[in-house]
Amino acid sequence: MRRAKVLGIAAGTGRIAYVFLVGKQLRYWHVSYSASYSPSDAASHARGWIAQMQPDVLVIQRRGKGYRKGRQAGANMEAIARVAEQQDLIDIEVEKRRRFPNKYSEAKALATRFPELQRWVPKARRLWDPEPKNITIFEALALALEVVDPHPEPKKP
Repeated sequence: MRRAKVLGIAAGTGRIAYVFLVGKQLRYWHVSYSASYSPSDAASHARGWIAQMQPDVLVIQRRGKGYRKGRQAGANMEAIARVAEQQDLIDIEVEKRRRFPNKYSEAKALATRFPELQRWVPKARRLWDPEPKNITIFEALALALEVVDPHPEPKKP
């Protein structure tokens, strides 16, 4: 059986990140600042990522009620959703689930599962600090895992 290729994309203020999984294995990840300049830039980058990686599935966060991103991030994700609808792939919008007390503990847990991301785990920010840009990678990964592995098996001791 062929393993599904999944591209997960998440947006934050001033950045858009993607992760690319083949089956349950992480292959690529990236944070782009230039993709977040405008909805047309977001759409253009998304088209490029799709052409380059040729995913079977594109996963983004469900927008609408409960979507807590800023106006620019929302507009960028709308543009990416429109691109996905025009492609020959399955586009899925998933609800962002809160399985951890905060983004930073989620990032640590995901880096334990995917050790190649260990150096990308940001330190928890203080209230007055801006949000670390790398956190968006873990948001994209969490979204992709909602499709690939929504209920991971606990590790055996």
